[in-house]
Amino acid sequence: MKWDLSERRARKALRERLAPYKLLARTSHRLVAAAIATCMEGRDKPPGHAAEVQARLLVRISHDLRVVELAAIRSYSLQALSITANIFELSNAVAYIGTSAERARAWENHKETKKTYRHSPKGGTPLKPCCSLLFLISKTSRNG
Repeated sequence: MKWDLSERRARKALRERLAPYKLLARTSHRLVAAAIATCMEGRDKPPGHAAEVQARLLVRISHDLRVVELAAIRSYSLQALSITANIFELSNAVAYIGTSAERARAWENHKETKKTYRHSPKGGTPLKPCCSLLFLISKTSRNG
């Protein structure tokens, strides 16, 4: 099947409408690079296991986002959405890990394919640490 002509037409038709999203994606790539550089500033290795795992996840998110860009601009919207769902999961993993080396190891070693995270034996869920982090960020930005 000849894809080139169809993809060229899609790129031309979608270029203007996708421009703000492309800018957002490019800014996200720079943010990931800056976050990792800041974490590594003055160090030979990441400052702990949680930071190392988060850095790997952030690089993966950035790579996946680039694939979403390439798919979306060529009108492969379902494929772009599929990868975007994975980006959502990975970004939640970054928030879940936080600064906890224990959570980083748990996330790395999880084998469950039907649930992304294991549930706490105390009945908690991974959402609690993520929501706590978001609340802290929100509170800090309002006060700061």
